[in-house]
Amino acid sequence: MLNTLDTVIAFAVIMTVLSLLIMIIVQMVSTTFSLRGKNLANALALTFQTIDPKLGEYAHSLAAQILRDPIFSDSLWRPKNRVQIVPDPRTQALIDAEKKLKDAETQLAADPTDTHKQSAVKSAQRKVSTARAGVIIPEVAPNRMAPWGFFSKLKDATALGSAIRPGEIYRILHRVAELTPTEAALGDVPPELIEKSRSLLACLQERDQPAQESKDKLTLIKEVADIFSTDQQQKAVLDSLANFGATVERATTEAYDRFQRWFGSAQDRAEQWFQTHTRIVTVVCSICAAFLLQLDTADIYQQLRSSPALTQGLTKAASSVIEEGSKSLAPKNAPAHQAYLQWAERHPEQALSVVLAPRTTPDEYRQALNAQLAENNVEPEQAKALLKDYDDLYASAATKFEEASREQAQRLTKTIDEAGFDVVPENFLGRWDQPAESQVHGWPRLWLQMDHTFSHLLGILATAGLLALGAPFWFNLLKNLTSLRPALATLIEKRPTSAPALPQAPATPRSPS
Repeated sequence: MLNTLDTVIAFAVIMTVLSLLIMIIVQMVSTTFSLRGKNLANALALTFQTIDPKLGEYAHSLAAQILRDPIFSDSLWRPKNRVQIVPDPRTQALIDAEKKLKDAETQLAADPTDTHKQSAVKSAQRKVSTARAGVIIPEVAPNRMAPWGFFSKLKDATALGSAIRPGEIYRILHRVAELTPTEAALGDVPPELIEKSRSLLACLQERDQPAQESKDKLTLIKEVADIFSTDQQQKAVLDSLANFGATVERATTEAYDRFQRWFGSAQDRAEQWFQTHTRIVTVVCSICAAFLLQLDTADIYQQLRSSPALTQGLTKAASSVIEEGSKSLAPKNAPAHQAYLQWAERHPEQALSVVLAPRTTPDEYRQALNAQLAENNVEPEQAKALLKDYDDLYASAATKFEEASREQAQRLTKTIDEAGFDVVPENFLGRWDQPAESQVHGWPRLWLQMDHTFSHLLGILATAGLLALGAPFWFNLLKNLTSLRPALATLIEKRPTSAPALPQAPATPRSPS
């Protein structure tokens, strides 16, 4: 029984090492293709389209504009600074004329039939046309107007933030809506997003179906409560109603409250899509690894059963593999968390009052630090320098993490090689030995070779399926098996080697003849 357990442990060691290597590759692919930022951008654009269906493809442009803002962008190459552009007198005159036109249009929208307001709008339009003469307005490159795919524009995708809060989105929407076309061009904002932001905010002002139904329900409750004469009777009626507080809350929601609910759904969808993408990458990498390395589950198990030395070597290597796996799977080793710990050591007086989870993304750390610095009344210039210090620490930590991942992959491969198992075959199709019936010729030989090949293919597909279970599964299984082995060995030692002797049967007296 102990030999069988050792064989299973040795097999789990091989699967754990391969799964950890695949996990490292998946992490690199996820970071390289900015999967988290792309999924957040798609979820945010879908939320905008749900709130205001008229946005159409501009919802993707608006989401990209928000997520590539310097304070949210994950890109190490995007400047974390807002360059203040001071317009010249002629440009400032154009901006002032556009603001007056905007005010006139707002007043006209409140009373479209007022002839004086109509004349004021026409006059403001003429002033804008006059002020625009001779002013050079920079052209703004349009943002992406379509959903982000897996391979979509890696350079643009790396500028997308991977985390953001609803209040931050809401403030940016208001800021964009208040811009004039010239201010938008100077701030690298596509001018068409001004009107789209206003339309989106207008839709948020309207009551949604739950809020309207809750308001109607409160009206009915008031009519029922008015039947009772005293305040105590009316209070008793209200107290007896289930979910009355939730009804009041839904009926009194404002635009920001409704946006928070929508954004919560968007975050859930983004996380689900990200996990789906990573699972797909894991499955693809598992299939590629199984075929490239020609790993046949049946052959590996037979090799372990027939080679006690190999099984013993892999069993002894289990502790080293578990140690390496603990480093890879530990959330505290994430570069964003390590960068924050170093930053907190440098600036203990500015440390976060609420410590974030170790798996928090760098963008979430940066936003939390920005909020903490604002709460501590830190001067803007000093806060900018402190955030830049965190960005530098994160860049250094990310580089070290990549180097550590490569070194860990080399250590894992070396560990399993020293145990006697070749992860990489010595030559192409090196594991695909020929069938024993090599003396057979003709159709029987071809049939045997096809049977041999298909059996290997099934074994490789089985290996791909096992690897697709993921590194956490194999890591936990290996830990449980190695914990079970000492107990099983002790149980076997205490078991008696032979059965106790049976007492002799009494002699049977001879029967009288």
